[in-house]
Amino acid sequence: MSGRLFRRRYPLPMGQLGDLCNQLAGFLYSGVTVVQALDLLASTAGMPKASRQACRLLAKELRGGLLLPEAMQRLNPLFPSTLIAAMRGADGHGKLAAALLRMGKQYTWRQQQKQQMLAGMAYPALLSGMVLCVAWLAVSWLLPQMEPLLTQMETLPPATRILLAGGRLLQNQGGAILAGAVVLGVLLHFLFRCPSVQLVCDRAVLHLPLLGRTQRQVATARFARTLADLYACGASILEAVALAADATGNRWIRKQAETAIRQVEEGGDWPQAIGRIDGFMPQLALCLQIGSQSGALREQLEMTAEVMDRQNALASKQMLNLLEPVSTVVLGALILLLMAAVLLPMYQYYDSLWSLY
Repeated sequence: MSGRLFRRRYPLPMGQLGDLCNQLAGFLYSGVTVVQALDLLASTAGMPKASRQACRLLAKELRGGLLLPEAMQRLNPLFPSTLIAAMRGADGHGKLAAALLRMGKQYTWRQQQKQQMLAGMAYPALLSGMVLCVAWLAVSWLLPQMEPLLTQMETLPPATRILLAGGRLLQNQGGAILAGAVVLGVLLHFLFRCPSVQLVCDRAVLHLPLLGRTQRQVATARFARTLADLYACGASILEAVALAADATGNRWIRKQAETAIRQVEEGGDWPQAIGRIDGFMPQLALCLQIGSQSGALREQLEMTAEVMDRQNALASKQMLNLLEPVSTVVLGALILLLMAAVLLPMYQYYDSLWSLY
């Protein structure tokens, strides 16, 4: 029962999956069988608990007579469909270790991308949190404490009046605002789970004024790298295209890929069909055309993925370098506004006192 619950609810994180593939490939290159390698990894104290449990379940399925891709499929969604397809293609060609190594590198690369993005957003997120805390303190506690004094003044600065009104609103309608925010959050949660809404959002994000190009570069790099890895592992081209489109994480691209696959099955040219997908950079269409004609598809895809990675890394670095000073200036202006709302009335009050003498 515990195994069923595990494989039903806990797919392996991308970083752990990359480490598992790399270590398993290392054992296989050393001449160890798959089952022995899984047993060794399951008993390794340094492995994460989820990875060790995955190795135990996988070894159990293999001892039952299943092949590695069949065992991974049975443990779905513990292992992603891209890894299962790579194992299925490599198992019949004796390239299991090489396929594991390629897929391990891909999952490690994707985890590094995620960590770099999170690290770049940490500073703006920290500043935003600090400003929100200061604003909440000023509106909910500081200004209400000063309100008896402020109401005696004839005129108040606009910033002070706005914050006082916000404080009264929170005091009188705070519960209703919180309940409304919760209801709105629940409604938005279910709205964005609607397939049609998700499709529209995924299409729109590819064409945003500033972020759209970066999103297209990321999607192109993921598609090209996944397609190259699956193709090198022996997967069929149509299955590899479907899984590579799924690896982009964009539903709009995935839907167009399904249409392109149907066109290819009806006799269409697959490089042209894939090249017409909205959401990829133009370099991908040229890469597929040259690669299919020259017989060097994998090399062309890997080169395109590397180019997209470099361009995306440069664009992301420039964006984050711009985001930090801009966010600092904007949040500094907000703090200045809060300080003005609190300090200006005090200066006016003391100025009025001095004018009496």
